[in-house]
Amino acid sequence: MARAGRLVADAAFLNNTPKYVVSSTLAELDWSGSTLLGADLAAELTALKGKPGKNIHIPAAPGWCARCCWRVCWTSSIC
Repeated sequence: MARAGRLVADAAFLNNTPKYVVSSTLAELDWSGSTLLGADLAAELTALKGKPGKNIHIPAAPGWCARCCWRVCWTSSIC
């Protein structure tokens, strides 16, 4: 029962946390609280960093994150 309770708590957290999605194939998102970021990722991340809050968590493939973040940091002043 403890595991089930933890899963419910995790699901509630994810459902109530703002989510920002980077995709080259999606045009819309069905998950409540999700926002599809635009083509100018550097501007989008700059805007996110300017909002209240503490952390930005990026659950994705490490290689993709490294390439994406390097490109965004290299072409902008957000990092």
